[in-house]
Amino acid sequence: MTDLPKLRIGLQVNTTQRAFRWYEIMELVEVAEAVGLDSIWTEDHLFYEANGRWFGPWDAWTILAGIAVATEHVTLGTLVSPLSMRHPVLLARHAAAVQEMSGGRLVLGIGLGHGEPEYRALGLNLEQRFAKFRESFAILRQSLESGTTDFDGHHFASEQFRLLPQVPDSQSPHLMVGSNGRLTLRETLPYVHGWNWDGFSNRPERFAEASRQVDEICLEIGRDPAEISRSAHVIVRLHDAEGLPIDPIPPEVPLIAGESEEIAASFQRFAEAGADELMMILDPATPSAIERIAEAANLIPRWTMP
Repeated sequence: MTDLPKLRIGLQVNTTQRAFRWYEIMELVEVAEAVGLDSIWTEDHLFYEANGRWFGPWDAWTILAGIAVATEHVTLGTLVSPLSMRHPVLLARHAAAVQEMSGGRLVLGIGLGHGEPEYRALGLNLEQRFAKFRESFAILRQSLESGTTDFDGHHFASEQFRLLPQVPDSQSPHLMVGSNGRLTLRETLPYVHGWNWDGFSNRPERFAEASRQVDEICLEIGRDPAEISRSAHVIVRLHDAEGLPIDPIPPEVPLIAGESEEIAASFQRFAEAGADELMMILDPATPSAIERIAEAANLIPRWTMP
């Protein structure tokens, strides 16, 4: 057992299942940390539409700031913040504040963005998202690394921005990219610390295939693939599941579900496929479900939390 690969287990606070109130979110967060989960994540979206119904999560960074001061040990992050939808200097300020409030536990998850209704609501052009992503990523990195940026692009401009108060050099948040696209990966892999797979197929073999692409691109750009941590965003269903408003898993796809031993075996298959961490959307999102998941997580080798 000790020779098996180790895994971290995290929870996405999925507030789209229903209209969670803040005290309910705090219950989930407090239980997740108490039972020994390793990380807590928020989703950075405005809203979704499915079957004629609109729904959405609370603002990712506002909620994350609250979680930062309500926890002590867990890693915190966004899954993920779409750079083409946020102004990068404001995102740098959000990240710097949460990094300070959490005592240095932030992972800044970034991505390309994909929700067309969200782009329309913000008056943005979805077709320009990669060009905007590239510019935003450059400004964001400059801001966090040096505390200043002077950038004049086609989509974003930042003249003599100062990130104040500045994040100490030794405490700049780690960057993680959530993407399977080659263009986005080539743009980000020279700089990020981690990569997240958001395939929602719950299939370790597909995760491994996508991870091999990360290896290939790292070698092409001169980055050691071993420097990139690997994580997967998965859905875990328990017997009393409430369902998800948007369910990205087709009925024929095997679920991560069952008793603790079965769930642990599914987790371990991802570890053997090269995952360092799993971030769960848990159905149902309840304190008792988190306690049951902890039982499964404790059946597999885990990384020791610092």
